[in-house]
Amino acid sequence: MWIYRSQKSKNPDNLHQVWRLREDYRGPLKPYSQQFSYAGSIVICPEKFKTSFCAHLPPVLRRRAIDALLQGLCFHYDPLANRVQCSITTLAIECGLATESGAGKLSITRATRALTFLSELGLITYQTEYDPLIGCYIPTDITFTSALFAALDVSEEAVAAARRSRVEWENRQRKKQGLDTLGMDELIAKAWRFVRERFRSYQTELKSRGIKRARARRDANRERQDIVTLVKRQLTREISEGRFSASREAVKREVERRVKERMILSRNRNYSRLATASP
Repeated sequence: MWIYRSQKSKNPDNLHQVWRLREDYRGPLKPYSQQFSYAGSIVICPEKFKTSFCAHLPPVLRRRAIDALLQGLCFHYDPLANRVQCSITTLAIECGLATESGAGKLSITRATRALTFLSELGLITYQTEYDPLIGCYIPTDITFTSALFAALDVSEEAVAAARRSRVEWENRQRKKQGLDTLGMDELIAKAWRFVRERFRSYQTELKSRGIKRARARRDANRERQDIVTLVKRQLTREISEGRFSASREAVKREVERRVKERMILSRNRNYSRLATASP
């Protein structure tokens, strides 16, 4: 598990299991923040830190956050696009770096601080971009630099071989679908476009889920009859606005469906973004 822990873990690292580009594995692998290459990365970059901080390691909790986050970055890394194909929110939740307040607000500050620190060391590039069309930030562009590969003892030949292997796999999949093969540059551009296009189409679905979670939280203390009344009122408004038009029987079925959905969500206590969904 790539879990961030405030206390020291007996098995703090499984990087050798998720980092597939590593050429060989010789003996126990220490967490990256405990390796000599990590300490060297801090010492050799005084131009990025104008204080004496560069001569010391970061706080223990920051180092543990980096250890947990780095494993998630490596797991979701796409060697073809040289990009981490995962959002920061998902990474923070998977790595145990996300927290949620009593009001349901999610915080990923631990993850963003660790990413900023790795970026300042020159190990990754970390860029955010706001999309005014959908009114939110699109998935952050996180790429690996040659310094990170060198720190992880991954050769340039291994990275190039992984990229070629990915190109071959992508073209095999395209042949199965009856499509023409593409060159490496075209596949890289396609991989970068996919992130933004998929995010925009998925954002509407995520917004709908968020609305349902917030509504389930409010419905937790309501009786069934109260929920039925609210659903009928909502459906009446949609019919008057022309957003729902069907027969009387269809309206009854829609009321039953919405009431059942709201009862399950509110009684199942499944309205937290960090909680595991119950079967």
